[in-house]
Amino acid sequence: MNSTLLHDSAAMRQFFEFADQNCIEIDQLLSAQHGELRKLVFSSRYVSASLICSALELVAARVNKPCVGIEFAEWLNLRRFGPLSLATDNCGSFKQACELMRKYLHVENQSVVLDLEDDDEDVRLVFHLCPVSSPSAPRQFAEALLATIVRLGRVFLGDATAPQGVEFCHAAPSDKRPIKRFFRCPLTFDAERNTITYRAEDMSKEASSYKPELVAFIKERLDELSAGSPGDFRGKVERIIVAMLPSGNVSLPCVAAALGMTPRTLQRRLGALGMDFAKLLEEIRLNLAQEYLGREGQPKLAKLASVLGYSEASSASRFMRRKQERTQASCIGVSSTD
Repeated sequence: MNSTLLHDSAAMRQFFEFADQNCIEIDQLLSAQHGELRKLVFSSRYVSASLICSALELVAARVNKPCVGIEFAEWLNLRRFGPLSLATDNCGSFKQACELMRKYLHVENQSVVLDLEDDDEDVRLVFHLCPVSSPSAPRQFAEALLATIVRLGRVFLGDATAPQGVEFCHAAPSDKRPIKRFFRCPLTFDAERNTITYRAEDMSKEASSYKPELVAFIKERLDELSAGSPGDFRGKVERIIVAMLPSGNVSLPCVAAALGMTPRTLQRRLGALGMDFAKLLEEIRLNLAQEYLGREGQPKLAKLASVLGYSEASSASRFMRRKQERTQASCIGVSSTD
């Protein structure tokens, strides 16, 4: 479960340019942890997803830019993220653009899984963030990601259209004014998921710039890139499951949707590898439990339940007890207190 998650280097290249324009000595800040990076970032197709997270957090902490994620999202060029950004820029609606991102985002960013929850009135964009540099998603990365999507929404819907609401998993900052100024909608912190909610009517508005032939052509290219993207099929499924577990909403249909396929196709492809979804999910949970217990000096059962995707601590306890009985392994030191 510790395999490196990759991110298209276009985002990091833009962040270097953003830092240069704002007189931030980004090379010096990053060199202590990551060595010489500028040459690597500007010459490689992919970099570690932890790099962009570390860069944002370091700048926020060391250069007195507590909302650098929002600032970067406001500054960046939405069209400089490879073929996926070109496809979304020419979609027939904001909803179609988000559906494309749900299917193909892993081609450019393996650390995020996007899901869409649709009802008659609202569409909720749910962002499952894989742990990359820490067990929880860094604040700056989450804010930059959601702010970038809201900027894309304004391209389709106009600057005057704001989301119905935005939720963040991280705690509220001491000064929320820059975040409120940007999103212009109700904000929730310490939420269970990172989400953006729009009215379904807004999401489906037709775009005047729709180029269906171009979108179809780029989708063919994205299909090729998806088939050849770093990591095998099992690895892709594992990353999605790990990202979705904290939300407690891991199921065969949800994971299949994130991969852009039907549940039947997902189960068939897993079967060709000699596994099924339930067994893979159990294996991932066991690996995550072992990593958590090995990492925490005083592990908490409630936190372990969250890591494993259970809403109740008792469910995590039963899971670990079953595994102990099967393997005769001892999992010690788990406290039942918060």
